[in-house]
Amino acid sequence: MEDTILERAADMKRRRPDLSQPDIARALGVSLRQVQRGCSRILGPEKPPATPYSQEERARIIAMLEDGCPYTEVAETLGRSAARLNKAFPGYGLSHSEIAEIRHMKRRFERLVEQLGLADVGQQHR
Repeated sequence: MEDTILERAADMKRRRPDLSQPDIARALGVSLRQVQRGCSRILGPEKPPATPYSQEERARIIAMLEDGCPYTEVAETLGRSAARLNKAFPGYGLSHSEIAEIRHMKRRFERLVEQLGLADVGQQHR
């Protein structure tokens, strides 16, 4: 019976996209959660449409990426999705080999600092 309710809820949403989920729940005499579960399982989760990038925003994104900012930092600054930025502006991130090289250099630097006894010096100045 639960599956029938879920299918009916999803079918109503498909036929009448203008109806809200609370309206569908009232019309079917079921809980809002049942309607949400039915629509999500059968129709997939509701996602708001992505807002296109304005010309000013595109220019700022490119400038930040060209300055070396990671996608996550640009996304947080502009309130956008890092995954969407990566798709819309490919090629600005580091490759796996570059990331590995940076990690390797960082470890070598940390060992050198430790060998030279400079680790304690940085702590004293804080």
